[in-house]
Amino acid sequence: ATGYIDKAAVFNGSSSYVENSNIPNEICKGYYTVNVWAYIPSSQSYASVVHFQDDNNGHLPMLNIAVNNSNWNLNIRSNSSGVVNSTNIPITFNSWNMITGVLHSGGAKFYLNGEEKASASFTPVFTTNTSCKFSLGRTNQAWVSSVSAYLNGSIDQVRIFDRSLDSGEITQLYNE
Repeated sequence: ATGYIDKAAVFNGSSSYVENSNIPNEICKGYYTVNVWAYIPSSQSYASVVHFQDDNNGHLPMLNIAVNNSNWNLNIRSNSSGVVNSTNIPITFNSWNMITGVLHSGGAKFYLNGEEKASASFTPVFTTNTSCKFSLGRTNQAWVSSVSAYLNGSIDQVRIFDRSLDSGEITQLYNE
């Protein structure tokens, strides 16, 4: 399928996804940035675009970018008090959107199309687990009934950085 830059991964909303359980430990035990372009054709009940966490048991830190009806659901969690959760960011349907989640030393931020949309201040807490799981097109969280949060849409230009990008670097990615 045609992507934002070249070709995109297309997800059918019922069974297609991409998953990697071998993300380097340095990323899930430190600060990071996840950047993705997503094309959402229409409103859908909860569906995950990107889900990133240190294992499949709900351990932290965790990042989730999802579609929730007509809004983006953006969530970064590092401990019980360190949460960015924003659900009132409208989706522009039938258009490519760049979504970026950043976990940094002072908390977390979310950007949509290069503009900061949500943030929270907290001190991130890292676990001692040795692996990370990264999913595109569905969530791998047990709290979502039977892993049913499949995406109907397209994803392109997925990037994971092993550091926190600043707002200027995110703007640069958006303008590429």
